[in-house]
Amino acid sequence: MKATVFGSGACIPGEKMPEQILAGWLRAAALFHSYYHQLVGQASQQVHQADLLGDTPLAHASRQPLLTLVMAMQAELATLLQDMDQLALLTQSPTPRGYQKLAAHT
Repeated sequence: MKATVFGSGACIPGEKMPEQILAGWLRAAALFHSYYHQLVGQASQQVHQADLLGDTPLAHASRQPLLTLVMAMQAELATLLQDMDQLALLTQSPTPRGYQKLAAHT
């Protein structure tokens, strides 16, 4: 049975424990970061090949979705870093709302 325990000691049946939420969020953030670096590597390789072979309109168009995804992931990583800055506060004085925010991200 899952239960959430907050500062008051209250348990909410069916909810995850704060430690589970935090661990899941950290795993998801690390995996997202790994995927981001894989995509950056692929995008860099494509740009390098275009520099060597000459950039054609078709090559540029095929590369554009990947670059758009990389930029979107970079923006999301910036948001995750801001959330990580708030983790210290959350672990010092846990609140249901703080853990709900982490749970929503994962």
